[in-house]
Amino acid sequence: GNLEQRVADPSGWILCKAGDTYVGWYPLQEYEWIEEKESSGQAVNTVIGRPEATDRSKVMSIWRLRSHALQNGYVVEVRSKAEVGSFEEFSRRLRPNIPKSHLLPGKVSVQYRSLGGDMMRFAFPDVRTVNGRSIHLEKYRLFEGPFLNAEVGSEKLTMTYKKTRRVLDFKRLTITE
Repeated sequence: GNLEQRVADPSGWILCKAGDTYVGWYPLQEYEWIEEKESSGQAVNTVIGRPEATDRSKVMSIWRLRSHALQNGYVVEVRSKAEVGSFEEFSRRLRPNIPKSHLLPGKVSVQYRSLGGDMMRFAFPDVRTVNGRSIHLEKYRLFEGPFLNAEVGSEKLTMTYKKTRRVLDFKRLTITE
């Protein structure tokens, strides 16, 4: 889709560039890239044994990353051009930052030092620390920002733009403006 570059780097990082946004994605287990054909947002072969009737001129290739490992995870680092400069500089700085993980059943953990210098540690099911301080996700909103807001479990999403406000209530299936 929108990626200008996608590099499966020998360091293990998948390095991506989309405009002035850079993404490093580190799969913790073996994976494979699978090329699939898609047209106008609908897969060409969605029914087993019978291709869907689609306009073949709009068929495009998309790539999916697939891992068959049961104990798995990913580390994702996102930066902007304003933060790190060029995509090449982002890639150079990210390559040596290799996450340390233990992926044994019942003993899953990941430790990672971000480009900003923060040491993050996550262990299943409930250990989350940043620079040694515990993070309690129940204290945070599901969405919190200038445009989208939602409390965890509320089943309501409030969208705001300038003086316009829309509330999607998924419990009552209503839209209020």
